[in-house]
Parts: sequence; structure tokens; C-alpha cells
Amino acid sequence: MNTDHLKGMKCPKCNTEGPFQITVLTTVEMHDDGYDPNHGPGGIEWDGESLCYCYACTFEGRVKEYRTYC
Repeated sequence: MNTDHLKGMKCPKCNTEGPFQITVLTTVEMHDDGYDPNHGPGGIEWDGESLCYCYACTFEGRVKEYRTYC
């Protein structure tokens, strides 16, 4: 049973508890030649509307579809 970042989540199609690919929002310091992940506020954000993909069965949906309890 997931107890941390994926707590309360499982695939609605195959019932696996992950891992999942989740589209997240992050902030970095961007330069013309690339970005520096060591500067800026960092961290990631995702919510119920974020895209989510199950590696086990290839189901694609929104995080809210994967939530079973919280």
C-alpha cells in the first residue's frame, strides 16, 4: 500500500499502485543555453487534473481517476 507521494492512488484499470508517470509543473532558472536546476524555487506541483500514465497497463487519465482514498 502506498504511504507517501502516491498515498491513496492506484490504477483504475489494473489496480496497480504504481509507479506512474505524472505530468508535473516545476520552476527552474532558464538561460538561452539551457536551465540550471540548482537555482530557483525548485520543487514540483501536481493535482487531480494532472495527466497520469500507468506503466503496468498503459492506462492514461487524470490523477483524480487514480485516487481511491485520501
